[in-house]
Parts: sequence; structure tokens; C-alpha cells
Amino acid sequence: MDRLGIVPAAGSAHRFGGVFKELLPVGESMTLLSRAVDTLEMIPVDTTIIVTNPQKIAAHSVALQGRNVEFVTQMDKPDIWGAIASTLSIDADWYYFIMPDTMQEQGRFPELPDHQFMLGLFETFDPQNYGVLLNGEIVDKSASLAPP
Repeated sequence: MDRLGIVPAAGSAHRFGGVFKELLPVGESMTLLSRAVDTLEMIPVDTTIIVTNPQKIAAHSVALQGRNVEFVTQMDKPDIWGAIASTLSIDADWYYFIMPDTMQEQGRFPELPDHQFMLGLFETFDPQNYGVLLNGEIVDKSASLAPP
């Protein structure tokens, strides 16, 4: 396999009161999750892995029925690093990781670089709502990062 798309969607949905935010509609017959898959298919990737949890797998299966996706159940740490770890055993030459609950412009993945690792970042005015890079470490959703 040359190119693998990875979509982490195993979160507990507790901040949204149990609503699976990745399944929120963003257009006619489109959800944030299906849009993320569409974005990966534009690269194109060979396969897209949806990292999900036992409570969400049925809803994700229905939402992506007929799509070229496979599901990996995240059983360990329920965070973004747990999602990444759930896919480390899958062999590929290139890994494309896209968040399903962040609206991104489609077709924005750059051409394949000559580097072994590339990370795309975006600026935010609400760092307390995200994992952020601070002093060389990732700090995840900390109220201490809120602007004064």
C-alpha cells in the first residue's frame, strides 16, 4: 500500500452531549466525516482508515456505506495519540491524517515532500479548545491556555 488516509473519530462525544460531531451535516447529503474521506480521496489515498470506538462503529458504518474505508477500533487511550497508535501497525509508504471535526479546504494537502515527516498546523484564537504545540510539547485542551 502506498498511501493511507487516517481519520480519528473515536472520541466520546461528551462535550457535545453525546452527539457525534463528525456526523453533523455540512451540505446536502454530506457530513464532516464524509467530507474528510472525500478530501483524502482527492490525494488520492489507496485506503482510508476510520479509527472509531465500539459505541460509534455502527453509525460510522452507515454514514460511510459504499465508501472505500476500513474501520479500526480504538480500545486504548481515548485521545488523539491512542488513535495514531491504533494505526501504527498498518504498513504504508505515506500516511495522511485528517481530523473529521475540523472544516478544512478540500484539496489543500501539498504535493508529496522529499521529507520523511511533515505536519500541517493552523492558527487559533482559542488554544484552550485544541491540542497545541507549546515549548516543544503538545498540551491538550488546557484551560490555562485561554487568552486573558
